[in-house]
Amino acid sequence: MDWSQRLLSTAIVLAARKMALDEDVSTPLKADADQFRPSSPGANEAQAEQRINGVANSVAQLIEQLEREYVQQDADAQTLSEAVAAAAMILLRFWREPALGASARQGPHSTPVELPRVAEGYRELLDESVRVFFDMLLKAVRVTVSDLAPWLLHLSAPALDSLTQVEQQASETLNQMEGSFSGRPSLRFQTRPVRFGQFPRRVTGFVERVQFTELVDRVFNDSAELTVLTGMRGSGKTQLAAAVAERCLEEGWPLVAWLNADSRDGIRTQLAGLGEQIGFNLESADPIDACLDALASCPVQDRLIVLDGVARLRDLRGLVPEGPGIRVLATTRRQHGWRNHGWDSLRVDAFDRSESIRLLVTETGQDDQASAGILAEQLGDLPLGLAQATVDIRVSDSSLAHCCEQLQQMPLEHALTWHASSIYQVPFPNALFMAIQDAIGRLTADEQRVARHQLGALSVLSVKGVPQRWLHSLGDDEAAAREALSTLIDYSVCELGDDHSVTLNPALARVIRETWGAHPLHESALSILVKIALGRLDQEEMLDKQREVSDLVSQLRAVAKQQHSRELLKHPEMERILNLTLQRAIELDRTQEATSLANSLEASTEVFGFNHPIVLTCRARIAEAQQTAGSPSQADELS
Repeated sequence: MDWSQRLLSTAIVLAARKMALDEDVSTPLKADADQFRPSSPGANEAQAEQRINGVANSVAQLIEQLEREYVQQDADAQTLSEAVAAAAMILLRFWREPALGASARQGPHSTPVELPRVAEGYRELLDESVRVFFDMLLKAVRVTVSDLAPWLLHLSAPALDSLTQVEQQASETLNQMEGSFSGRPSLRFQTRPVRFGQFPRRVTGFVERVQFTELVDRVFNDSAELTVLTGMRGSGKTQLAAAVAERCLEEGWPLVAWLNADSRDGIRTQLAGLGEQIGFNLESADPIDACLDALASCPVQDRLIVLDGVARLRDLRGLVPEGPGIRVLATTRRQHGWRNHGWDSLRVDAFDRSESIRLLVTETGQDDQASAGILAEQLGDLPLGLAQATVDIRVSDSSLAHCCEQLQQMPLEHALTWHASSIYQVPFPNALFMAIQDAIGRLTADEQRVARHQLGALSVLSVKGVPQRWLHSLGDDEAAAREALSTLIDYSVCELGDDHSVTLNPALARVIRETWGAHPLHESALSILVKIALGRLDQEEMLDKQREVSDLVSQLRAVAKQQHSRELLKHPEMERILNLTLQRAIELDRTQEATSLANSLEASTEVFGFNHPIVLTCRARIAEAQQTAGSPSQADELS
């Protein structure tokens, strides 16, 4: 039984109840009506409820019989349901509108004139192939209502409470449907499940992470109307949306649509296609408005529309479907502005390490968790990279350990082979680099230059992040630097933490290093370190100076510790930077930070040898720090 038959069953019960409660009425819906007698011998509550419960089966049997006899061969299921819905609306109008009911109750002679007159307005909106069916159905339900009415004087209190709830729902449904039939004769009601659009293939080994659970709760339990998934490219936003869409299909939602939303024109074209597939008559001047109006006017139904890959929020202006039961789920790399327009935002980050390891071990069938952990780290725990790695390992009949070795010895684009069997259209490193280029392409020429410097510094300095204020100081135009960084954050290329440090995903940083080369990146990193160590340390107030020294020590420690950044220590400027940083740390009584640079000393010794000038400088300064801190034995070891 589809929604129109359920609606007709409800309408019959409500119309009959209305008749039963009226005093001294004639049967208004039966053409050859005798006087209605509002009681029936032997009526009781149990029999009344039994008859109500039997209405749905009676309606289904009646429609099946009339369909065989009166529906033309060219009528489809949708036009048939429209006719059933029109009959239901006539009964609901009789139930709700006192004037219509009064005119119908003036006597048996007025009955054949009044309600058929009302019905004719709906009949004209129906396809010719079902008009005779509609006439016979309306005639039959008049009899059904009259026969049922006497029993509805005998209802129990629980049955009356239940009927009150049904009345409220029916009133809302009638409000939603009236405009559709009376104002837009081209509207066709959605009566069969519709799956629209090019749904992405589901990745094998889908991980139901925390964001998926939260998203399901929002869509299915909270009925959130507008939800947007934000995050960097490769973080799994589309796969999360696809998993929710698949669940909606499994649960029989009447409409699940997938729209690629990378441009406004594309969204408009797909909305027109959606309207055509649902069955709306889109002969109006604006088929997009017709489709959106139709969706907004349909009865309450659970419906999901996914807008995947929204490039700009303004592309959605006036194109977001609304209506009872509709949930719109968008995915985008854009972070800013959504909440101001009524969207609930859900951040989608990379996997946590345990999720990455579980995926790699499960999908490769290799219980090598140590190698899986190393591989996950190399790929930044990004679902896109992990998925391509598992395909590569399976296709090449390789191992997790061998894949780790490849990633440690070769550039990412050569170490990780993209296969045509992958569900993703482009190789992992290419996808990341495209995201960078897309974000930078949104900037002016001056902003683009400083954005490259910012990304260069982020790719070399500490993986735990670089202070936002440092990145704002790059270049000669702070306004351009601020705009550049804001755009990079907005497009999810980098992320701003609660501590106001900016980070890059390790895989994205690696793509930058392997694509742009070491020299320009080192220059970007050095320009920050020089500006802080040789400039701002002498200009800041005491508290700010202590913060700068502490952050500078952290960055230098990271440079020495990280394999990809140790080469930076070879630069001639590094001796001055290390020397001045240690000196300022000691002057500010930050001996703990000065001492912590022993890590830098040890790393420098491994790379350059014990007597390198940088090493000697570090040893002297740290020995001084140890002496000041009251650790002469440690100072002697460093002397």
